[in-house]
Amino acid sequence: HCCARRWRPAPSVSRTVRSSSCPSSAKAAEKKAEVLIYEDVGSGWFGGVTAKQVADDLRKAGQVDRIDVRLASYGGDVVDGLAIYRTLAEHPAKVVMHIDSMAASIASAIAMAGDQIIIAEAGSVMIHEAWTISAGNAKALRKAADNADAVTSQLVDIYVARTKQPRKKVVDWLAAETWFYGAEAVDNGFADSIAPNVQVAASASSLWSSVMHGRVHQHMHAARNQPPAGGDADPNADARASLAAVAERVRAARTRA
Repeated sequence: HCCARRWRPAPSVSRTVRSSSCPSSAKAAEKKAEVLIYEDVGSGWFGGVTAKQVADDLRKAGQVDRIDVRLASYGGDVVDGLAIYRTLAEHPAKVVMHIDSMAASIASAIAMAGDQIIIAEAGSVMIHEAWTISAGNAKALRKAADNADAVTSQLVDIYVARTKQPRKKVVDWLAAETWFYGAEAVDNGFADSIAPNVQVAASASSLWSSVMHGRVHQHMHAARNQPPAGGDADPNADARASLAAVAERVRAARTRA
């Protein structure tokens, strides 16, 4: 059967479905489930998550209002991938797709099942024509090629429906094996928004640690050499001012995001 190219072995990460309830101003509680697809798609050679596992786990999660799917996959088996896509697309809950790193090959088709698709700033989407492995006489090989073309046409239908791009354009993208990085995925309809890399918060933490280390070092030496300047003076005033500036930068960055 047809399969998507497996770029390189990906470490197997446990795929789980978790349920939770979150308070909302619109409702008393919103029931949510989280699906993790941090591995290849399909069993057999791929040894990853299967459509049956996803369907069974969602069934166990019960009735939910929202499903958050976290996706990081090189792709895998088209049959399992299309079934996972259909399971999510037909689910009555709102499906929020998070492309946390790469959604390549059939994993990119799974991503299209999201009612809302959020791609990481460093994330990517890769699409290409279906691949297949076959053996037999000329007639069997021609049939396998026809089947691969049919699967490629199914993938085109999925991408066109989600991106609203012209069919000819999508066909050309698949033939060329095309990558869309971060904002490119949003610009071409493969995602709705970008989740920024967490940089400001990390920088704030590093800066605060540096400020406090410097203040401790300075006051240790000052205590040895001279008495405090005044009883009411705050020796940490400049450190507090630095922290306030860092906090303001974090708030500004979150507002822009």
